[in-house]
Amino acid sequence: MIPEDSNRHFGTTGNDPNSPNGRKVVDAIWNFGYRDEIRRLLTNSIDTIIGQASPSARVVHLISNVGVWNDWPKQFDPGFVDMACSVSYITSHDVADAPRLMKVLIGPMLQAAGLGDGQIDSVKAALDGADISSNATLHNTVQAGAKRVFSGFAVLMTSVGIPMFLVGALRASATSTVECRADARARELTPGNGPLRS
Repeated sequence: MIPEDSNRHFGTTGNDPNSPNGRKVVDAIWNFGYRDEIRRLLTNSIDTIIGQASPSARVVHLISNVGVWNDWPKQFDPGFVDMACSVSYITSHDVADAPRLMKVLIGPMLQAAGLGDGQIDSVKAALDGADISSNATLHNTVQAGAKRVFSGFAVLMTSVGIPMFLVGALRASATSTVECRADARARELTPGNGPLRS
């Protein structure tokens, strides 16, 4: 069983005296902390102050099983026993508490380049039109964003844990910007379609 544990308590995945009969309760949990920290890494927004863990220490924790940074209490959460206890991910179908990867990564880049407001519609338009546009800034910005996506998935695939990714996000395609199923049906998008960006 792999439940969502927004409390990020990996104790339920191993023998824990606080669990019923001191045994594990679930096989694995979705690693919300991994998602949050890798997004900070990919957007260069790992901020620390004196007395907190350094960015390099946080990256070491991100790719290992010794615990991921929790930005609320500004400390590392406890780790997990083995790689089968954590479902590590950057983006998922669920956008209730975190927007799609393309909006997070490419949205601010487009806004900084003066290519839109960074919201989902401008991200979709940029991803859909970059390959056919004569605007070199647009093309270069989307290519730089795609490289961030590929870097994120390289980190994901080499991190300790069960990697999970949304079809389309790995390809840096516009389909991975879809925020809800109704939008997907309206646009008749199939995840994974679209040009492979390099």
